[in-house]
Amino acid sequence: MPNHYTNVLILSGYLDGRDDFDAVKFSDENAKANWCEVVKPVYALNQEATCEEQQEAWGVKWGTYRTKCIDTGGDGNAHIVTFCTAWGPPTIIKEIAEHIAKLCGFERYAVVGFDPFDGNVTALANVCGAEEFE
Repeated sequence: MPNHYTNVLILSGYLDGRDDFDAVKFSDENAKANWCEVVKPVYALNQEATCEEQQEAWGVKWGTYRTKCIDTGGDGNAHIVTFCTAWGPPTIIKEIAEHIAKLCGFERYAVVGFDPFDGNVTALANVCGAEEFE
């Protein structure tokens, strides 16, 4: 049974007129990032959190893994960041999207998730000047 849920973050609209984001560098530096732990730390000093503590804090057992980023090369210079979580999206997906967008210098984002078990694609979060949804 597949369990690697794919979270897809679409970034656009450089802040402050920037246009220097390097998708390859971001992918290289963050391939093993656990965005859940970055946004909402649960690990105590020198001690790992249990799966139950992570599930309670993040909505997923193991946090995020397999981060990748691509430059779409199209008009507006959108970038796509993907990462996996086990069995479903983290409950803190909006906070993760906001953190990554700010870190990368973008003002707008949308997030969709792909469930490999049933093939469903679900809109998870959106900040793009339109009405927000969750």
